[in-house]
Amino acid sequence: VFDPRGGERLFTPLSADGAEPPAVYDLFEDSRGRLWAATREGVRRVVIDDGVATYEPLFPGSAAEAPGSPAYEIVEGRGGSLWFGTAAGLLRLDVDGALARYTMEDGLPSDDVRAVLEDHEEFLWAGTTSGLIRLRFDRPGGEVKEARRFLEETAPRARFVEALFESSDGTLWVGSSAGLGEIRPGEEDRPIRWYTAVNGLKQNSISSFAGDPSGDLWIGTQAGGVMRLTRDGFLSYTEAEGLPDARITSIFETRSGDLCATATGGEIYVLREGRFLTTRPNVAVDYFGWGWNQWTLEDREGDWWIPTGEGLFRFHGVRRVEDLGRAAPVARYTMGDGLSSDGIFRLYEDSRGDVWIGSISGEVRHQLTRWERRSGSFVRYGAGDGIPIHAPTAFRDDGRGNVWIGFYAEGLARYRDGAFDRFSVEDGCPGGFIRAIHLDEKGRLWIAGERGGVARVD
Repeated sequence: VFDPRGGERLFTPLSADGAEPPAVYDLFEDSRGRLWAATREGVRRVVIDDGVATYEPLFPGSAAEAPGSPAYEIVEGRGGSLWFGTAAGLLRLDVDGALARYTMEDGLPSDDVRAVLEDHEEFLWAGTTSGLIRLRFDRPGGEVKEARRFLEETAPRARFVEALFESSDGTLWVGSSAGLGEIRPGEEDRPIRWYTAVNGLKQNSISSFAGDPSGDLWIGTQAGGVMRLTRDGFLSYTEAEGLPDARITSIFETRSGDLCATATGGEIYVLREGRFLTTRPNVAVDYFGWGWNQWTLEDREGDWWIPTGEGLFRFHGVRRVEDLGRAAPVARYTMGDGLSSDGIFRLYEDSRGDVWIGSISGEVRHQLTRWERRSGSFVRYGAGDGIPIHAPTAFRDDGRGNVWIGFYAEGLARYRDGAFDRFSVEDGCPGGFIRAIHLDEKGRLWIAGERGGVARVD
């Protein structure tokens, strides 16, 4: 025992009969200042007197005190009742001293209760070796009004619940032998989100939780040490969240607010409830090309433009990303329709609704095409129009109707009033491959180059 007023103090622990006390799994001080211990041989009240800590059995002769029926966790409810998770069931000690016991006969997945929690809505959660149950009582110390079981469809190891914790935002964390489970507020009817070593856990067997003032979650494991899950920071999405391809070519948001990503194989991934679902657009091609960044496009009218190495496909009337896998394209554009090349490298829609198309192969004289929304026709541009012959790599409308275009080898062009102005390193443009062009909230353009850093245009 460490007493902050007087340093370390050692007590001689004894059972009520003077024997050596059993191993202790949990200690708890209730609102009345009483100290309780969950031990290998059941629940004990700890009484310290004259340097001796005596462990007094709470329920002499009951099943909870029988040999081989240990207690694991102790919590106090808002009404002052104490809850004990034991191998003989869930026990409740009311403020008036009355004792209630809940077992499998009352709906528990198992009599072996390892974790107990009362959440902010006064639901009582009990984690057992065979699953998780949530209970609501008609009143403190009353009868069970509602009972709901969780984890019944999961693997046996996932049903072995060893720890429960509620974050300040109402998220319930479940520690099991198979990983970390998450139940977000209002999502109790949805499948539990699971995190394992694939998501970065040092070990899948979770044994305890604690929260700190900053909102971070601390996770204790059986043999993998302690981990901290930060409340703020980066969240990674990998194969475990539905992204089988490690090379993500673009990230964008749809008009309806869905977050999407694309990969090298032409698939579109849409984020749904923490996981990415895969859709492969219904296009009859063998090669999707190797473009990235400004790539798949949903225009302002809701049409989808799907780039490939064998032409540009257009879909109309698609309301959800998943429908791209079933809908038929309304058009397939190739060089025969006016494109500079069938190999599409970049796509971008400007403020007029025109679609700019960058190519990476085909006629060297023409790598840039603009689809004009007003006429529905394609216009090709090349060296004769005052732009580099290299493939366009970045587009950005500056908010004044001008379109800025970066190129593969180097250089920058501005399309204004139907003509191009060209800028080079001598004008302050970064050297090499123009990676990206960004328009900030003050109307300034930021231009990222492969050589020479970043330039800003005011």
